[in-house]
Amino acid sequence: FHTWFHAPDPGVLHTSVTADGLTIDITATPGALTVDTGDGRRQTCHHTVPYRNPDGVNAPSPYCGHTWEHTGEYTVTATRTWNVSWTAAGRSGTDTVTRPAGTRAITVIELVSVLTEPDR
Repeated sequence: FHTWFHAPDPGVLHTSVTADGLTIDITATPGALTVDTGDGRRQTCHHTVPYRNPDGVNAPSPYCGHTWEHTGEYTVTATRTWNVSWTAAGRSGTDTVTRPAGTRAITVIELVSVLTEPDR
């Protein structure tokens, strides 16, 4: 069964602090969402959308999703990459940091259908 991954876009974050006559401006821009699916797979998602009940009940996500191949208990962990830029005292710089975006436990079960009256 296809599972869709979605994390709302947190938007660009900005802060400015002045202390002792020194002003520091920091801007953090959200980047990709990386999802560890708990079954040894990892994917990088540059765009996500919430599940919208598309055509067919078992439709794959158009951007970021996964299908587990075996039953079991899995821990799905998402992290977001942030691109950070700063300026202070006539200098500037950039850095990339990764921060947790969420963790969820997933139980994958197998359902088997049995047709008891095939002519009906």
